[in-house]
Amino acid sequence: MLLWLKSVRIGDVISMNESTVGQVMGVTMRYLIVEDRNDIEYLIPYSQLSSATIENWSKGKKQVRLKLNLSVAYGTPIEKVKDIVTSVCFEVPRVLNSPLPVLLVIDMGESAIQFQLRFRIADPENGISNVKSELYERLLKRFEDAQIEIPYPQRGVRIRTAPGEKAPPAL
Repeated sequence: MLLWLKSVRIGDVISMNESTVGQVMGVTMRYLIVEDRNDIEYLIPYSQLSSATIENWSKGKKQVRLKLNLSVAYGTPIEKVKDIVTSVCFEVPRVLNSPLPVLLVIDMGESAIQFQLRFRIADPENGISNVKSELYERLLKRFEDAQIEIPYPQRGVRIRTAPGEKAPPAL
């Protein structure tokens, strides 16, 4: 039915059940041929397609919205984080400037303020992880230059002794 209605065509980038992502390389009478980013071909029988949730990232306009999660330490000025993240987005050629990328505060976690960057690209067939990686690399460098701390949970361990017992030696 998908093929008859032309919902999926050769060259489309699709995702099945949020796990298999790849480009449609061929169509046969019994299965769809999908190649993932690792150049592995999957033969997906049409019987699986009828019960799967399929996202076609190439249908109509090719723009897709991606999300990037990041955290900074409490006490970091939010406007400073927004300025850095926005400027980094303008440095990465594949990130579209229209619509503008958006940085949202999504949580005030146990050890960090958590943000989500939402941005768009127009060429999902060229990869998703590589553009995210480039953004993360640039953000890490810029945060380091601006002395913005990326926290991690820290736990203290306290050893208690029973009354009358000798305390263990300090480390």
